[in-house]
Amino acid sequence: MESGIVEHWNNLTGRFSVRCEDGTYAVFKLMGPQDPKRGDKMTWDERGPRVADGYRTVLRNETKAVAGVHVNQGQFGLTKETAAALVAMR
Repeated sequence: MESGIVEHWNNLTGRFSVRCEDGTYAVFKLMGPQDPKRGDKMTWDERGPRVADGYRTVLRNETKAVAGVHVNQGQFGLTKETAAALVAMR
């Protein structure tokens, strides 16, 4: 189980970045109505349930005790600058 803290959030696109425990960043795009905020602690299994196009990533917002935060398959092992640029993209 991986975990990290939400650092950047784009409410127009639903993209957000998480600073992982190892110092790298991950970027996710929400696929539902959840609304993570800067500073929220998120946990996930990088290789979640199998779906037709790969593996689905399902996050849990530990700060708000919300399970089942559905996102697209995340991008992992990014630098802070790359994660910020991806979050800012439209």
